[in-house]
Amino acid sequence: MAVKPHENIRIKVVQLLRKILKDVVEYRYKVQIIDYNTYNILLRLLDSEDIVILMRQEIYVNGTRMSVDMGLGSKIVFDFKSSEQEFSEAKRKAESDYWSVVSTADFFIITNWDKWKIYKVNKIEAKLEQEREFNVYEATEFLKTQVIPQLKEIKIPPLPQNVEILYKLNHKELLENLKNAFNIVKNEPKIKPLYEAYKSMMSMLYGDAEEIFFEDLFIRHTYMQMAVLASLTACLNYKGSVEEVCSGSLIKIDIALPYLNWWKMALYNDKAKSIIKKVLEEIVTRANIIDWSLNAAEDVFRTLYEFLVEPPVRRKLGEYYTPIWLVEMIINEFDVKEKIVLDPFCGSGTFL
Repeated sequence: MAVKPHENIRIKVVQLLRKILKDVVEYRYKVQIIDYNTYNILLRLLDSEDIVILMRQEIYVNGTRMSVDMGLGSKIVFDFKSSEQEFSEAKRKAESDYWSVVSTADFFIITNWDKWKIYKVNKIEAKLEQEREFNVYEATEFLKTQVIPQLKEIKIPPLPQNVEILYKLNHKELLENLKNAFNIVKNEPKIKPLYEAYKSMMSMLYGDAEEIFFEDLFIRHTYMQMAVLASLTACLNYKGSVEEVCSGSLIKIDIALPYLNWWKMALYNDKAKSIIKKVLEEIVTRANIIDWSLNAAEDVFRTLYEFLVEPPVRRKLGEYYTPIWLVEMIINEFDVKEKIVLDPFCGSGTFL
């Protein structure tokens, strides 16, 4: 894939914003605006080399192939240019072709790194105003003192790779904690039948396997259900206790698998409770760090399943995910507009 001429500018801007955001997160933790879990997770995310994690890339204008280069939450939209001669045209397009995207932000920034033009977005009159021109050092100071602190919350876009990075953070430790809690309570009369029902179903798919295999898969599926239900609850803007959020009890339709909610009964065991509560708090914090208001039309959970359940296990189950590139190629090759399409094995609905 060819590298765009201004790609080096994008990387420099992302690195600059990451540094400023880390300073803001540090400050907000010190003055107790955010809790320790949020602070800890955000710092680890900001250390990520993945430039997507906090900043949306290539934001497309609805129904077109036109796009602006980058966005930071609902605060800033960026357009990167190789030369200063392109700035005027970039402003014109922002007020016309790209306005549906630009108007969602408070600031619009054009930069070739050495020179920056920062505009305030006037959403009422549909124009850019209060033009400020800076060099990179002045722009850094302006962003640090006037723009970034205005972010009410620091959140990440709901993209598949972001969800994977977020829930993959120390996931082995969280799985181990769930396993330890399960080992404490697995023989209790209200929990053992749930595991046995799960194991019976999995045995029909896998045949004979060692107990350790079924227990490990049980724990992985438990973590995945917790993460999905917490994310759906946050997306629907329901508020409640960490137990309610991770069990899906606030969602108006029943989508939780009962045997994977075994941990709710384990909360009656004091020793297991302290372990499970920490896992629940971590998961809910992660679900709330995602900015679900951005309404990304993508299957954000497919990568979660792919890293939690390894390929050999998925193949044995007969589970295959159609790659995104293949889905896009098929859709582009065939005209399906105004036609009825049947996908009887739609899985996670990638084609939809």
